Amino acid sequence: MRQKAVIVCLCISILIVSACKATQVASPEVETGHELTKIVQTIYSQITETAIAAKLSVTATITASVRPPTNTPIPPTNTPTFTITPVFTQTPTITNTSTLVPVSHCPLAEVLLETIPAGSTFQQDHWLAKQWRILNAGDCVWTTQYQIVYHDGVRFNQPLVKNFQHEVQPGDFITITFEFAAPQKLGNHKSWWMMRTNTGELFGNGPGDVPLYIEINVKKAKD
Repeated sequence: MRQKAVIVCLCISILIVSACKATQVASPEVETGHELTKIVQTIYSQITETAIAAKLSVTATITASVRPPTNTPIPPTNTPTFTITPVFTQTPTITNTSTLVPVSHCPLAEVLLETIPAGSTFQQDHWLAKQWRILNAGDCVWTTQYQIVYHDGVRFNQPLVKNFQHEVQPGDFITITFEFAAPQKLGNHKSWWMMRTNTGELFGNGPGDVPLYIEINVKKAKD
């Protein structure tokens, strides 16, 4: 369809140009039919050649533009394989090279039993024997240089200092005895005593070093 339109346009253009040339020539004589036929044939021949050339050009362009698809081989993709190897880290062993110094529990006493419970009541001049059985709960030996010393309250006619009667090994015990008469004075009477090492260190019952304790109530003797 496009080729026919091109041919028609070319024919019209040639006819217009030829007519213009024929008008510009000043000749009183009229062209004969033979010459006019010759001109038309020449024009038709030129139009045909032009159309063929245009067709060939369009065909060549289409042929050159349309190419068969090229099957380009796709090279294989080599996907790398990763192997995870676990790495075990050895935890260092911490060795404690410090020397442990044993804690000394000396002196350390524990009252196992005692007579005359605190708050007991007695008449005037009643003879009493207060006793404590004391365990050596520490790790040092109590020598005879260890003492019972007055701390506070009523002395009950006891000396200020009394030495241990015998040596006490760790785990062994000693019995300390106070003998005295109940005071003449009526009422409540209290007395506190401590133990003392050969170096002068005071200690009592248990880790809290509670003093040894006497408490009695004295009432009037019967007539």
